Amino acid sequence: MSQADSSYIDAFERYRQSRPGPSSKLFHPNIILLILLLIAVGIWTEAGPSVVGGRVFGMSIKKTARFPDGLLTVVQLDVGQGDGTFIHTPGGYNVLIDCGEGDHPENEHSSQYPATKYVVRPFLEAHQIYDIDMIVLTHPDSDHGGGLADLIDWIYERGGSVGKVVDCGVGKAARFYQDFLAAVERHQNIKFYTIIEPKTGEPAVYPELGGTLIGKDLLGDPTISYQFLGPLKRTGSASGDQSNNNSIASRIQCGDYVFLMAGDAEGEEEEMLVTYWGDRLKATVCFPPHHGSKTSDEPNWLRMVNPEIMSTSSHPPVYGHPAADAVASWKRYINPKPKYLLHTYLNGDIWYRTDGHKLAIRTQFDVKSDEEQWKPGSRGEWSNYRRFEPNDPTIWSECIPVPGTDNFE
Repeated sequence: MSQADSSYIDAFERYRQSRPGPSSKLFHPNIILLILLLIAVGIWTEAGPSVVGGRVFGMSIKKTARFPDGLLTVVQLDVGQGDGTFIHTPGGYNVLIDCGEGDHPENEHSSQYPATKYVVRPFLEAHQIYDIDMIVLTHPDSDHGGGLADLIDWIYERGGSVGKVVDCGVGKAARFYQDFLAAVERHQNIKFYTIIEPKTGEPAVYPELGGTLIGKDLLGDPTISYQFLGPLKRTGSASGDQSNNNSIASRIQCGDYVFLMAGDAEGEEEEMLVTYWGDRLKATVCFPPHHGSKTSDEPNWLRMVNPEIMSTSSHPPVYGHPAADAVASWKRYINPKPKYLLHTYLNGDIWYRTDGHKLAIRTQFDVKSDEEQWKPGSRGEWSNYRRFEPNDPTIWSECIPVPGTDNFE
């Protein structure tokens, strides 16, 4: 182990120890509150209540803030080259998985898409979402978490709060990541968890939760299942030299429908997940790891996940995602071929809604022909890369229904 690795572990361990731990009470106040809220929702439905930010309001608010009760909403935000996904659960919980690039990019390329500022924050503000129950940073790459520090401060400046932050446990010396840790530390009510124990590289153990977070449902919304599937152990050193293969994989199930997300996981982590979880990886909607890179299309992974819909977030002129090799593998190893391949760069924000029995999909921009949707990306020179121009925040009612999918008004 290098001196740099040792220093990082010591710093991370001190930080971990400074954080408030989870409650070990069987009946946590938040669970009791949730039960009361769900009862209230059932009683007051005819009076028109809304569940927003985890709170019940007895009167309707503007439609941009409306997320229907009893539906799982997953919004893959168009953050350019990067990832950012907002989730509103049937029980009223808000989750953010990654948030795109930040205001202070690490390199000249990412300076062209400060997506947290120009995409994620406007989206949350348009929907009056200032309370986030759980933020997940899949891994320490700036196109996934570059804006988290500023976002957390922004939430608290508006009187909101963050309940939990879940980190993979493998960090970097990068500025954005250190700023992220500092932002969490500034707000002491945030509970901080890691999937991997930084010192050992093995899954972190939380006695209060009965063990590791692998397979656990840390969100605690009884209307869905939200499980962390990985990383199962650290790949590479503690300093994050292989951060992609330490990405957090999340499985979200609502009734008959499953969403699978795995950050920038590459072949090594994909194989580990297949070996450990097997057909538990089967998904309705898969967000292809690493934006559809050729490093993340292991045949065993694709056969096991076997999604009906692929939904990727990327900007092709940057790295050429989805790669031609990946698209070819999707066609070859997923059987039957997915009904749709959706892209944020073609379709803008991509909305999914389900009640567990049917699935509705809407996009900001029309779904193109099958040939266009399945066309691989082509990588261009950075000097020719057009500046990413964010679109206005979207709302469900103004997005375009995807043909052949269900409908929820």
